[in-house]
Formats: sequence, C-alpha cells, structure tokens
Amino acid sequence: MKRILLFTAMLMMTLGISAQRAAVMEFKAGVGISQADVDGISAIFITYFRPAGYTMVERTQIDRVIDEQGFQRSRLTESQMVRIGQILNVSKIVIGDVNVVMGQYNVDVRVINVESGTIAATEGATFSGSSYRTTMQTLAQKLAGKIAISAGPAVSASTASSSSSAS
Repeated sequence: MKRILLFTAMLMMTLGISAQRAAVMEFKAGVGISQADVDGISAIFITYFRPAGYTMVERTQIDRVIDEQGFQRSRLTESQMVRIGQILNVSKIVIGDVNVVMGQYNVDVRVINVESGTIAATEGATFSGSSYRTTMQTLAQKLAGKIAISAGPAVSASTASSSSSAS
C-alpha cells in the first residue's frame, strides 16, 4: 500500500499535478433567518462542494484555527476569513450568506482567492423551504465547476475519435 501511495505521489509530481486545498466557511445568517437554520443549509452545501483538483479542509481544522486566533464565529470579517485561509494553507476559501426575503431563501456564495483576496467566482440560488437539498446540491456543483482545476489539456473521447476519423 505504501508503495502505491509513493508511486502516485511521484507520478503527480512528475506530471506537475498538485492538488490545491480549499475550505468552506459556515455561511452567515442575514435577514429573516436564524444562524441555526443557516448552519444546516451550510452543512448541506459542504456535503456537495467537491471541486476537481482540490482537497477539502475538514470543518474541525477550520474551527481549531478560529479558536486559536480568538475570532468570534458570528462576526468574522472577510479579511479574517482570508487570514484563516492563509493559516490553513488553502488557495480558495468559500463564504456565503443566506437571507429570507418574501418567503424565499436566497443563498449567495463567493469563492475568494486567499493569495490575492479577490473574488474568484460567485453563484447564487433562490428556493422555497421544501427544495433546499436539491438546490444546495446544484449550487455547490455549479460553483465547484467554476473553480475546478484540470490536470492538463483534456481530450474527450468524442473529440479524439472525430479528429482521427477526419485524417
């Protein structure tokens, strides 16, 4: 087993493929919703957020850094979140807000590039109370697709076969 892991690591280094790290912060409650409800919505998002080329940081590691830095969870600023990302050695940190307006849940999520502090991608969704899981899954997958890292130039089977048949 150790030989397989060593071989895989060497192969990845040889090919220049290195998994980046990303972290998802708990979303913040905005207008018309409790933090407890937002924590549930955030947990569902985290379950489905798996961008290609990234290793996700476990929630307990994020909580440990927040505690060590003496930050208040409910009042984290964007710059504090970037600092947490730097300490965790992640390249991307995901933050989000949830508001309820006119009976509709509105979730707005941003991916922040930790190195530059700039927004790398955004995505949002609106849903009624009963469709939250499917909506959060779709939202997470769309956002993950926006920041996914490919291992290099990909050639799909259909492209490859059409290129070879044209020759």
